[in-house]
Amino acid sequence: TYKIPYDIAVFTNLTQDHLDFHKDMDDYFFAKSRLFTSLGTCPNRKHGPLAIINLDDPYAHKLIELIKARVPVITYGNSEKADVRCYDVKACPTGLKFNVESRMGSGLVELPLSGKFNVYNALAAVAVGMGLGMNFAQIVGALKEVHSVPGRFQLVSKGGQDFTVIVDYAHTPDGLANLLDSARDITVNQVSLVFGCGGDRDKTKRSIMGKIAAEKADWIFITNDNPRSESPEAIVSDILSGIPESKRKRVEVIYDRAKAIKKAIKGAMLGDTVVIAGKGHETYQKFSDHTDHFDDVEEASLAIEEMGAGRSGVVSSRIKSVESFVYKRSMYNYTPRIARQA
Repeated sequence: TYKIPYDIAVFTNLTQDHLDFHKDMDDYFFAKSRLFTSLGTCPNRKHGPLAIINLDDPYAHKLIELIKARVPVITYGNSEKADVRCYDVKACPTGLKFNVESRMGSGLVELPLSGKFNVYNALAAVAVGMGLGMNFAQIVGALKEVHSVPGRFQLVSKGGQDFTVIVDYAHTPDGLANLLDSARDITVNQVSLVFGCGGDRDKTKRSIMGKIAAEKADWIFITNDNPRSESPEAIVSDILSGIPESKRKRVEVIYDRAKAIKKAIKGAMLGDTVVIAGKGHETYQKFSDHTDHFDDVEEASLAIEEMGAGRSGVVSSRIKSVESFVYKRSMYNYTPRIARQA
């Protein structure tokens, strides 16, 4: 909007985030909507103006009403009313498969990424391609070649361990819920979660994220994120306030993030998934008086390597069976349970 010309704007969602910068959700919506109300202000452009909107988001209709009189809209999502919609979504260890219907074309999309949020991202890409007049087959072919973004449902593998480790940037209630749902889709046994909340940021989301963690993860390791100038103990207390007492037996507080990651990975069993959330691609950790180098992927890789020596006789022989079980679970809702050692 600040003299930067753009032709197409994509609305993915509006969730509880950045409320330390916006007084409430309505104010946040107004800020985002300016990206769409400013469409069409750049004359003599080759494409656009065009708004691509996720029809499944609660704020979608409000945004459409605001702009539909002056900006063409293409919608996407699961809704039958969406211009670009998906069905028969299947998750497996190699990624996602789903069918897409649109007025431009229909067909199977094979996406080498995990996480159901990537289904939405792919639908948005199809809608953008539609707006640009691209061929449907060309769009589907391009999606098949997409590479993952560091820190976004990033799989960490060292030596073919018999459990899954995922690093993701999710640091909001909605993001954490979607992340854990996506992890559950590809998990045979249990889901362990390592996460914290950032200091000097929206405090109201901490208890909500604790509640979501308790509902969607089997084991929880609460740790430091970027505490900044806040007390780590106060942040953890806010998170714990959202976790029912009945779920506290499966919650452990370890302020040292590296030790928390190591503890979660060391306890992982065949078919488990360890989710490390909050920092994703970040390679630092901010405290009140200093900033340290810290990389979740590096720490997870080191933890896997350290435990690998003690399990190196069984990993390679079991990983194929895990992949088979995960595929069956996602295709047929088949969930074998493997007992966790005490």
